[in-house]
Amino acid sequence: MRCPRSLSSPPLSPIHPPAITNVFDRAPQLHSYEATDVIFVDSLIKLPWGQLQRFTTDHIRLNMNKVALGPGPTPSIILQCSLRLEYGSKSALPTVACTRLSSLRITAWPYTIAHATRQLITHLILPSLTKLVMKNETLVLRMVQISAAPLTVLHYDKGDVNEQDLIGLLKATPLLADLRLTNIGTSGVTDHVLCALSHGGSMLVPRLHTLYLSGALGFDGSLFAKMVHLRWSTAPFKCINMRWSCKYGSGLRHFLKGTVESSLSVYGSALELSIVI
Repeated sequence: MRCPRSLSSPPLSPIHPPAITNVFDRAPQLHSYEATDVIFVDSLIKLPWGQLQRFTTDHIRLNMNKVALGPGPTPSIILQCSLRLEYGSKSALPTVACTRLSSLRITAWPYTIAHATRQLITHLILPSLTKLVMKNETLVLRMVQISAAPLTVLHYDKGDVNEQDLIGLLKATPLLADLRLTNIGTSGVTDHVLCALSHGGSMLVPRLHTLYLSGALGFDGSLFAKMVHLRWSTAPFKCINMRWSCKYGSGLRHFLKGTVESSLSVYGSALELSIVI
């Protein structure tokens, strides 16, 4: 029998759960594990935390102590982690440094208790994190500041973004190359943020080349085009994708779309541009 390298667990019944089992003792090459609809998966199965590099959960409850700590007081060696949270931990969590974790995705069910994500994020130090996908930009800023994480990819989805928090986040992530702010409100990417991105002497995120924006975008289209022009000589974009929703009336949105497209058409095939209204 060949040793598996990746495994996915089907739903396990919460009514008659099996006793904890050591099914992975003979799987020394197992590096990836995904659990779906398993209540406290780490209480049912003895997971090989010492060898897992990728861990994904989409289930009812999660013992976050195990995710943070791995097999014990020694931090896990997980490189990629994707968590869909529902409940937080009732016990206090220690602050843990996951020194190898480079990719983290945190999502939640619509009815998730608000402190679950906050509880996890505020107790993790992730000095190697380069890719982060989550929803609360204030928590992102706090974690980046504490961890000094060298983020290169950031995706924030669904929610209000505060312009001062966003500027603070951009200042704290000088290596950021791919920024995706989707389904956001009007208070995030403002004219003030565009001005901050335009400053040549102290340019924020000088490596930024991919920008995805969607939602009720409230900035001036001509000011956005100006920002792209001012950055082009030293920090050119490769891809810009924008989707304007209901912030403006249809006529004005068509005008803004035309303004940006005509102004940026000078870059031709060097810039992949998509604007949808």
